[in-house]
Amino acid sequence: MTLEAEAGTIRLQDLSGLRTGAHIEARDLNSVRYRGEGVDTAPGLGIVWVREAGHGTRKILDQHEFSLWLVQPGC
Repeated sequence: MTLEAEAGTIRLQDLSGLRTGAHIEARDLNSVRYRGEGVDTAPGLGIVWVREAGHGTRKILDQHEFSLWLVQPGC
């Protein structure tokens, strides 16, 4: 399933500043594959765990597999 990208997103290069509750998109070739709320990060490994929007399941996202994007509030 492919989702439409949200407006007002910023690509995450460094996960160390990411906060719990941030809204994240994981993209693969400019197609949004996953979207959810960040619940935990491991910046040294380049991974973030999100709770998927609509499903509520936890998903681990690898920064080496996807481009990760922060969805700005109010956009």
